[in-house]
Amino acid sequence: MEKTILEKNLEQISRYNEKLAKRIAELNQLEHSFELLEAKSGDINLLYNGILLHDNIDPQEEAYNIFRSLPDNSKSSINVLFGLGLGYIFKRFALSCKGKIIILEPNLDILRITLELVDISEDLSKDSIIIVDSIGDLEKYFEKLYFAGAEVNLKFLDSYALLNPEILAKLRQKIEFIKGLYESNYNNLFRNCMDWTIAGIANIPEVLTYNEVESLRNKFINKPAVIISAGPSLDRNIEFLKEYQDRVVIFCVGTALKTAVKHGIKPDFLTVVEHNNCVSQLSGIDTSDMNMILMPFTHEYFHEVPTKRKFNFYPKNDFTAIWLAKLLEVPLDDYYNKGTVSLCALFSANILGCNPIILIGQDLAYTDGRCYSNDSAYRDLKCIKNELNGKFEIKVDNFEAYVQMVKPNFQPESDAPEEIARIKILNHETGTQIAKSKIASLLEGLYFVKGQNEEMLPTEAGYAIFISYFEQVARDLGNKIQFINSTESGAYLEGFEHISLKSALDRHAQNSFDAESIIHESVKSGRNLLKAKGETVLNEIDNTINLIENNLHYFEQGKIYTVKLNKELNNHRLNTEYFKEHCQQVLSCYIAIEEKILAKNGLIIGLIFPQYSKLSNYLSTYNDIIDYQSIISFVELATDFFVNGYENIQEKMNILRTTRKRLNDNCNSAS
Repeated sequence: MEKTILEKNLEQISRYNEKLAKRIAELNQLEHSFELLEAKSGDINLLYNGILLHDNIDPQEEAYNIFRSLPDNSKSSINVLFGLGLGYIFKRFALSCKGKIIILEPNLDILRITLELVDISEDLSKDSIIIVDSIGDLEKYFEKLYFAGAEVNLKFLDSYALLNPEILAKLRQKIEFIKGLYESNYNNLFRNCMDWTIAGIANIPEVLTYNEVESLRNKFINKPAVIISAGPSLDRNIEFLKEYQDRVVIFCVGTALKTAVKHGIKPDFLTVVEHNNCVSQLSGIDTSDMNMILMPFTHEYFHEVPTKRKFNFYPKNDFTAIWLAKLLEVPLDDYYNKGTVSLCALFSANILGCNPIILIGQDLAYTDGRCYSNDSAYRDLKCIKNELNGKFEIKVDNFEAYVQMVKPNFQPESDAPEEIARIKILNHETGTQIAKSKIASLLEGLYFVKGQNEEMLPTEAGYAIFISYFEQVARDLGNKIQFINSTESGAYLEGFEHISLKSALDRHAQNSFDAESIIHESVKSGRNLLKAKGETVLNEIDNTINLIENNLHYFEQGKIYTVKLNKELNNHRLNTEYFKEHCQQVLSCYIAIEEKILAKNGLIIGLIFPQYSKLSNYLSTYNDIIDYQSIISFVELATDFFVNGYENIQEKMNILRTTRKRLNDNCNSAS
């Protein structure tokens, strides 16, 4: 039997949003009345809730004019269409737009009417086109479509500004925010990706001696979890947790550990994901009887600190973790990483099967004039309102103490007094620079978010991003997990129940259990990674080294031709034939590297991701218009790839070789 128009349309939507497709299919009663009318052009128009959705003269001409108003029509654009209507504007964009398209239709009635009347299933089958019905889902799918440097356009019918003025206002603001969010994420990734990859590679010999979070999957089904973070409000309610700690699974982030220990709380899991050297988080604390969750790229200090057990969390957006997890046969479906240690703890709790998940100290804002709790590593940071000018300022109570917290831990190369003195001065000077930079950055990035009492609270832009992440988690997992925010004051988190910690614990922490026994029994039957997979990983490291060594000549050749391209550009009398020939040679080397190296080994991508990603995006999104600026862009990106990318790989080969030797020694000792 042939499928109906509605069934064909919903089949395409259900590929990525089954819940929305189901809601549309099950809609039996419309909220408002509607009427189909005929425009003067003969096209059908829709009168909904007393408002005509399209131009009454020519809906298709209206759609064309909206498309023509795009500031640019390029492959590097993401076009957000607010309102589906009867599909005229969507069809015009699907036909003529080179970029990606997200349609936000907030009205389920209109979705049902249009998808039943208009067959747009062929367009909806394209991966570059997505329909959503909420700003929350817009954020979710925006992440899937976004790439560095993408231009974002918002277009809509005038009728939707009348129908949904509040949603439109929020949408305008949200688009600016999420564009800045993902651009910031890419910049952060470009800055740190190679370091994360190298740190993960260097830590592999240690990683294979640990237990796995995977071994604890669903071992704490429906047991409540409490995640302790280091927000300023933590001191207000953490004391309530002590009497309940045998009835909940406690996750504590590194910056909150001192506060937890001070109040007599021993976390079941200490969670640390910082790539930087944050030794001050644990200074003075005995962690030898604690379990620690960490990522492959977590700073080497935390891999060395004594603990009862360490557990591997493999973030699905880290190249080393992806590479390792594939070799270790660990499914990464729910191993998310959103850049904050608190969310790593939350995702770990989800894997363990915990429910509900309760947050404390998760202010995500500066409350009571403080940035962190009294006993956290960064307690000296304050955010104070200047009563004279009404502006907030970032202050430090004890600058020298703060420097001691953030300074690096460079080690002297010898025991000579002058060398020790030199390193001591270097650590202090570097720490002073870091402290001043941090304070300036916090002040420059001051942001305001809605608090739990509807007030606007100062915070940093990074925390505003994390608020968005927590709310996305609630949207994605809220159908199976109850999320509770028991942080006293702080930012409001949509999708979380906001109740006091005492109320949450009284309601959900009724029964005691022995978390340590559950952990002990789980790891007892778990794998010894070194014995089970050590040789496999060792062989793959060897293959990685060989793959690089056997194909480095493509980089070398590409470098030669990019040098020639730069010389041609610097010669104001450009020889077109030579230039085209050298461009072709550069592209041939790039394609060879993609096919012979990068397609075969994702670990190597992590070593050159910024250079590779920028050049790859350019080649896939440029507009087929060759002008001087496009030539300049191509040569700059190719030079970055074949010169800087090549140097990155060459420099880090010793890390791979050292890791191979250390892992080989460990495998021999274990056999």
